[in-house]
Amino acid sequence: MTIGYRAILRLDDTDDAVDIANEQLRSWFRTKTGRRGLLTTTDWDGPGTHRLGPHARLAVVRTPEEKDGSRRQMARFSETNSSGTWIVAVWSLALPNAKVNRQTLVVEAGLEGATEAEARRVVAPPNIVRQLLERSHVRDGNTQLHPTPTLIGTDQIAQVVEAIEDPDRTASVVVATSLGTEIDAQWTRLMGDLTKPGVGVSTVFVISGNAAVPFQAAMPDSHQVPAGRVRTFAPHTDLASRADGLRHRILGPTTLARSIVKGRIRGRLPDIHAEPSRRRLLERELPPDVRRGMDLLTRSEERLKLQERVSDRLDSSSRVSVADTETRPAASIPATTSPTDAPPSVPQLQTRPNNDARLLHRLGKTIKRWLGHEEPDIGHLDSLDAFVELKTVEAAVATEQLDTLVEERNRLRALNARLATEIDDLQLQAAYESEDAEEQRREATVLRGRLRSEGRWDDAYVEPEDEIWAAPASVSELVARLSPGEDEHPIMQRVVFTGDEDHALEVQKRDPAGRFARNFWTYVRVLHDYAEARARESFAGNVHVYLTDEAAPSGTRCSADRHAARESASVTNNAKWSAERVFPVPPEVSGGGAVAMMAHFKPNHSDTFAPRMHYYDDTENTGLIYVGYIGRHLGNTKTN
Repeated sequence: MTIGYRAILRLDDTDDAVDIANEQLRSWFRTKTGRRGLLTTTDWDGPGTHRLGPHARLAVVRTPEEKDGSRRQMARFSETNSSGTWIVAVWSLALPNAKVNRQTLVVEAGLEGATEAEARRVVAPPNIVRQLLERSHVRDGNTQLHPTPTLIGTDQIAQVVEAIEDPDRTASVVVATSLGTEIDAQWTRLMGDLTKPGVGVSTVFVISGNAAVPFQAAMPDSHQVPAGRVRTFAPHTDLASRADGLRHRILGPTTLARSIVKGRIRGRLPDIHAEPSRRRLLERELPPDVRRGMDLLTRSEERLKLQERVSDRLDSSSRVSVADTETRPAASIPATTSPTDAPPSVPQLQTRPNNDARLLHRLGKTIKRWLGHEEPDIGHLDSLDAFVELKTVEAAVATEQLDTLVEERNRLRALNARLATEIDDLQLQAAYESEDAEEQRREATVLRGRLRSEGRWDDAYVEPEDEIWAAPASVSELVARLSPGEDEHPIMQRVVFTGDEDHALEVQKRDPAGRFARNFWTYVRVLHDYAEARARESFAGNVHVYLTDEAAPSGTRCSADRHAARESASVTNNAKWSAERVFPVPPEVSGGGAVAMMAHFKPNHSDTFAPRMHYYDDTENTGLIYVGYIGRHLGNTKTN
């Protein structure tokens, strides 16, 4: 199956995901019965494969209930009609002792034989998703998912801002600002049409006309949603970052108006609008608890498929063998016979005459069939026993290999999701850098033009930079420049590296073109020039003021968006995450040999690898700045 839709639904801890899934599946199936429905029954119970109609089946698998009461179930429904075979899978994870997210449902939908792009285009959210959103309090992170748009008044603005900034959500937040209170109802109905393909993967807020002005006042300029526009906020929104505004798409009134026909939105616009949100959830790496549960259930499902194939093959083999023997029909013994459920014919064999002869005859037939001996004797029983043992071991090995293949397939899928996310991050990073470079070019052009207009031609000339200050080709070269040794770089007069080089080399593996090395070198030079200004007593501010105050001394600068003077409250209030940011410094800086380094530079705003450079400003004491860490993003709500 090619998946075209996925929603991750977190339920209240008091719910039971398995029971709710079964309840809603039955309710959904009932809508598919009747004169036009493809289902002839909705009656099913427990694991196994259930025929619900001539062209509809339901496969249910469960993992054994664990000691702590954890239960996991997967129900995969397939339905074939004139347009193909459509599949909906509902994964239920009930983990009563988990610290968070104890009850989770994952709904996937897809089309057999479709390409990924086609599946995302033609597969609609299954109706069971809307049922679940209407029946239960469903959240994503701390944000509630609604089945339809929610009209927001002035007293609910904080709720929208909190949803936008929610660090734990994976779904999108769609915000649509009404043009006026008189069209709030019509605007809400239009947003329902527009966002229908995104139900379950986004939550929609309609800002009423009387709340538009206070809402804009609560949002920074870079993240505004003007009246008549629709903005989709991706996960991990950073309202404090101007550059982050590039990530969140705006749908303008002109495009929207072209799709309105008789007061409703028609055509392809709803699918186009929902595609990025749906694709993001399909391509992103699954949360660990969800991935583990789905992996366990996938193994159980593959084993069920294997058992069904073996059963079908045995049935076929039995029909062939019955045709040329006088033995009983294969159907006289059920496929699920157990020692306590033997067919009536078995005990009767003990009273039939010539039973020994019949038994020997059957043994002879079995030995001939499986070992090929035309005249079997008693010695062949050992060979038959060895043959059965061999096939049993082979079956066990095949099952183990199946589990290994399923695990490898899931690993590759997770890797593919991670790489797809990283590609998106790199493209976004390229957009950030392009914007910064374009702004710097524009500024340089304007300033040169002003100098030339005043006849200051010499001032407009910028001499080439000394080679020693050129950017390093790699992160390892950057670390070497900041570390003691022969021919020390002049940068060390103000900036010194005290961290673990292994963390820095991890960045280098992700940086074959040296982009991060160049970024970090710029930040090191910012620190150097800032420390020089402090040493000359020509500046008394901190690094962030140096980057933002136009009156600060001249020197190397970078965008203030790339710098964070402190960590968020969620990090500083978390002992584990705070401890990760304590790095070594010389004894003259701290008697304990280490200090917390919360200030850092961030070359991009990605949510995966996201390298960072943490430093400690000791210019008031030793006159130096200590870089204690260059490496992947440390623990926070985005990386954990």
